[in-house]
Amino acid sequence: MERELKRNISTIYMRQNVDYISYMKCILLLGMLFGHVLVFVYEKDLDLVTHRGTKYFIIAILAEYFHLITFSGYFFCFGYLCNLVYFNSEDLKKTRNKILNSSWRMLVGFYISAFSFKILVYPGINWEISQENIINILILKDIPGFSEFLISYFALMILIYLFFPIFKNIFGIRGIFLLLLSLFLFVLSYIVPYDKIDSRLGLYIGSTKFSSFPVLLYFPYYLLGGYFSQNKKNILNNRWLVSLLALGTIIYLNYIYIYGISPSRFPPSFIWLIGGLLFVYIYFFICFYFDKWISKINCLKRLSNFMIELGQNTFYYLILSNIFLFAYGRIFSKQGLTFTLIIFLIIILVPYYLLKIARPLKRN
Repeated sequence: MERELKRNISTIYMRQNVDYISYMKCILLLGMLFGHVLVFVYEKDLDLVTHRGTKYFIIAILAEYFHLITFSGYFFCFGYLCNLVYFNSEDLKKTRNKILNSSWRMLVGFYISAFSFKILVYPGINWEISQENIINILILKDIPGFSEFLISYFALMILIYLFFPIFKNIFGIRGIFLLLLSLFLFVLSYIVPYDKIDSRLGLYIGSTKFSSFPVLLYFPYYLLGGYFSQNKKNILNNRWLVSLLALGTIIYLNYIYIYGISPSRFPPSFIWLIGGLLFVYIYFFICFYFDKWISKINCLKRLSNFMIELGQNTFYYLILSNIFLFAYGRIFSKQGLTFTLIIFLIIILVPYYLLKIARPLKRN
């Protein structure tokens, strides 16, 4: 009886206190979608070097920023929620089954996005529907573009499922040891022989053979999210922590200022990996206090619900937007900024409308 009461109280607590993470995921989603729309719709290739000193430079900076913060921010949110939801559950078997089921959904989502990319973006000469090509995607030998986000989550969830006790206890380690572990994982970017890594191993440590978000190299953001959820009261105004995170972002900004180019994203370099640290903290800080503020204003309840729904349906949005943009890139030519913004709004509002009209299963 006492255990059941404790579980119910814990569930209520979690549901009422993670809206700020949904807000954060919503902002990350909007940035990711805008970055994708720029790639497929906007008439300019947004390279920092090419457009430096031109009117397109601001848009190039925005695209760079969204690329930098998106995956890092999502890994932070995932670590935060994992520690809060999965690792505080008393029914470990049920929790592991949930993780496994979620991983399969991610894998299916990857297949949908991957085959859509190949069929819609590279049909005919560059890619043909054949048994070999299909099998290469199914066995993860071929990782198509704009689908690496999904398969990286699958790879992480499989690790969590297999090594659940380790992941469950890792946030109990002292902060200094988490810091050293994070630094070691970031430094791996200097050590890994990327050109010799195949696609499957590349999901974890990176490769030059395909675009990827290697799980181990981005894992410090997962650790940071879990650490924040474990020590929320002590980290929001922790000057030492903020200074440390700011150092990583300052190094990144200094690199761009000196060399005028972005550090390597695929595969990720050390400077790219540490570049988003302060921005992730700022996102969390803003969303945490935004949640406290907006909850007191009844007239903004619809905006709050809208943001929460977007934040809680990132997976759905990513797959639908990918299919739409792949088809757009196949059929239409690239356009100016005004039309690009219109497509961006369509990408946001149409899936939201479909989400609202979808009816849950009802049985008598």
